[in-house]
Amino acid sequence: MALTREQMAQRVARELQDGFYVNLGIGIPTLVANYIPDGIDVMLQSENGLLGMGRFPTEEEVDPDMINAGKQTVTARPGAAIFSSAESFAMIRGGHVDLTVLGAFEVDQEGNIASWMVPGKLIKGMGGAMDLVAGAENIICTMTHASKHGESKLLEKCNLPLTGAGCINRVLTDLAYLEIKDGAFILKERAPGVSVEEIVEKTAGKLIVPDHVPEMTFDEFMEGMKQIGVDLPVQDLDELARFALDGLHQGDFVIMIGRESMEDTLVERARKLARGECPIEHGLHA
Repeated sequence: MALTREQMAQRVARELQDGFYVNLGIGIPTLVANYIPDGIDVMLQSENGLLGMGRFPTEEEVDPDMINAGKQTVTARPGAAIFSSAESFAMIRGGHVDLTVLGAFEVDQEGNIASWMVPGKLIKGMGGAMDLVAGAENIICTMTHASKHGESKLLEKCNLPLTGAGCINRVLTDLAYLEIKDGAFILKERAPGVSVEEIVEKTAGKLIVPDHVPEMTFDEFMEGMKQIGVDLPVQDLDELARFALDGLHQGDFVIMIGRESMEDTLVERARKLARGECPIEHGLHA
């Protein structure tokens, strides 16, 4: 299954290191602020002059005057500083940003990125992306692996106008985490439930596939359950799929079509599980 926007932000957040100054692009990169690991201190920077962005605001926290470079509302953490965009770009061009997280339309096997223009379509422009790719040595791109028509966005050579040349060394898509080295994509991790074959099929550029490609894990729920004394076993996905299919063939399971009508009930049961309570009331059956 392809990663959600939130899972992509969680995966990128694992690349943060204590003391980093980090620039987050608009869209998915902005969500990274919500998933900074415990025990590390990073300063998030926006090109319009905000150093020290906090997590993405809730509806109650939205301040229309507090925005990032993409005009998204943000929050500020204790110790944040606000200054002119000229000083902000001096920080970027001076090489004082340790990590940049950008979105992209296309990335190719040489580390080139196209992120600002689609011919024939009206787009706001590249913003500070060209400065960021020139001033930062450590850049991660977040993007979808292929278009909605199935066309790869990881290419042998970018087709769209470039934002930067030879500057991208890591890419996180909704299907995989890859590094770019010596003119090739190197597959490092795959999204849960996504096969290596699917990634190969949807990668147009040169792709190196190691003998073993681990599956990404998102263990926040498991850790939360352990904290309340519940140790949940992890089921192998292939084994679970075979179990489900056998159950359907034998008539042990049914496929519930009207899932929407059960949504509130299922959500409440999940909340009870998270609190360590029995999810099913007496007299009821799952």
